[in-house]
Amino acid sequence: MTLVEQIIMVILAVTLALFLILAIILVVKLIKVANNVRDITESTKKIAQNVEETTSHLKKITSPIAIINAIKGLVDNIKNRANKKEEYGEQK
Repeated sequence: MTLVEQIIMVILAVTLALFLILAIILVVKLIKVANNVRDITESTKKIAQNVEETTSHLKKITSPIAIINAIKGLVDNIKNRANKKEEYGEQK
């Protein structure tokens, strides 16, 4: 091997070593990112479950409240009509 061939071989070996080191660093970083993504997806699943449970509880609570509000609205309407009739009767 000539000197030029040896120099080229050393340069190629060094660049290959650098690329291998960079590839190893990249793989380690990608593994860390993948673990973070997994943790995030697990926490979002937990949040979704909590929201689902909360909405089911709210459905159970809001149904009676809606019925009570509807009845209260009917009673208020009847009272308002009765008050209007009394006021109308007093004006005559």
